[in-house]
Amino acid sequence: MDESGIGKVSVGQIYSSLRRSRARMDLYHRLCDIYPSPATVKDLSVYTRLTMVNVLGALVGEKDSYNSDYSLVGMGLVECLSVVSYGETVEVFRAAERGWEMRRVIMEYARRLNFLEIELERAEGAGRRVWME
Repeated sequence: MDESGIGKVSVGQIYSSLRRSRARMDLYHRLCDIYPSPATVKDLSVYTRLTMVNVLGALVGEKDSYNSDYSLVGMGLVECLSVVSYGETVEVFRAAERGWEMRRVIMEYARRLNFLEIELERAEGAGRRVWME
């Protein structure tokens, strides 16, 4: 898989979105851990110890707290499925196939970013002038 991201969202934007929200990060990792199995909002709420409102906000967005463009579903990392259980339709969420594959790319991106930050700190500590473009 290339490092272009998913759709219109780059790997850098995905990484930044996950770093800005512990809820998004925890939910994304949980859904990748149980991939391809889905989970309900209630199950995810119990596992992450987040309120159901925060879980839904991180998954699909909410006008006040979570931008829907950078929600897990909005970025294409997670998909929402409707399943019928005991005669009732229930929405469940699971990591999208490309979202699950992106996990490795995101982790590699984070390693590279951390490496660059360490190198910049070393250069600045050695008294060298570092120019950023």
